[in-house]
Amino acid sequence: MKFITEIDLRDLYRKEPFTDYELKLGTRLTPEASQFLSDKGINMFDDGSYYKKKNVVNKEQPVEKKHDVDKKQAVEKKETVEKVQTINENQTPAQPKKKNNWKKKKLYSKMKSTEALFLITEEELLNKDILWAQNVISLGKQFTKIKNAIQGKGSVENLCIKECTAINFSNY
Repeated sequence: MKFITEIDLRDLYRKEPFTDYELKLGTRLTPEASQFLSDKGINMFDDGSYYKKKNVVNKEQPVEKKHDVDKKQAVEKKETVEKVQTINENQTPAQPKKKNNWKKKKLYSKMKSTEALFLITEEELLNKDILWAQNVISLGKQFTKIKNAIQGKGSVENLCIKECTAINFSNY
């Protein structure tokens, strides 16, 4: 009896990806190998019977014929198509936004860290120069207003932005 390991299957898969794997007579799969097949979604054939992904036949259960399995799969496919259609019918425009939700979370976390950076800078400048600290505090407040506006908690209408005295529109 020969045992097929996960490493053997990985090597085969690297050489040429496959969607079906036929287990030859006198060979068995290790648990890791069968897990690899199920993780990749590879169908497994064994002595005329058919296994789909994680379906494993115990020795106590009779082996189903291929056409019985095909009928069951057809019924399962029909049920899943019906479920998908009902989900698509009930889908609201808010659901596609979930895909970009991670981008918003990343932006919010970057904004929080920038806000914390403003606070740290303010604290350091308070010991050295109070006027600079006041300017950084006002910038921090404006940044907080922008952050709240992005989150929908306020507006950015009353931002007072001063023009730079060294570099401006006329000498740029």
